[in-house]
Amino acid sequence: MKILKLVSKKADSLIELIGKVSSILIFFLILIITLSVILRYFFSIGYVWLQDLYIWMHASIILLGVSFTLKHNGHVRIDLFYRNASDRYKNIVNIFGHIFLTLPFCALLINYSYDYFYRSYLLSESSKETGGLPAIYILKFLIFFMGVTLIIQVLNNIYMGINVRLNRLLNQESPENFSNLYIPGYYKVLEGNNFGVGISYSIFYLIPIFNKNNKQNLHISEYYEYCSSRYYKQY
Repeated sequence: MKILKLVSKKADSLIELIGKVSSILIFFLILIITLSVILRYFFSIGYVWLQDLYIWMHASIILLGVSFTLKHNGHVRIDLFYRNASDRYKNIVNIFGHIFLTLPFCALLINYSYDYFYRSYLLSESSKETGGLPAIYILKFLIFFMGVTLIIQVLNNIYMGINVRLNRLLNQESPENFSNLYIPGYYKVLEGNNFGVGISYSIFYLIPIFNKNNKQNLHISEYYEYCSSRYYKQY
């Protein structure tokens, strides 16, 4: 459990750091756009590389901020039914969205964006505009990086467990005039072999717990320490 708590806290720290970097980039983006406007309209001076810089920086802020925004539940959603729904309903929707939408999207994004970045890196690709910025593959790498950080944030709330077991049949009774179709746990009728192998999996979605006594929100990794408390919900 200590390892799980450590990994969860490290993941939270990484996402928070990425969010802070995005915030700093917003400040510099405003300065660069302001400088570009002043040079263009007051001094009739324009630099292609400066235009590329604020466009790339804007894209970087979005790509870096996706996982941070997800962590703080800040993404725009159509919440006509979600907004006034119960916490249980919201958590079910979140679980479904993360498992069946976000994770497959991230898998596809990582798979295709890596080749997209690597080809650009091998070609030393730069801006298509004359006088533009070099090394556009850095921006393309952030697409791949976004997929990785998004998966880290999603898996910080979702855990999967796999159980493999070896079974041995101790007793088998068949009803009169009716033979067993299968034996529970084996999914077949055993004839001359009392051993079998089984496998199962489980999916857990851990949510923050609210302590009514102290009025404090507990860290998600502290779920295991409070699982015996009466102030928790498991979905």
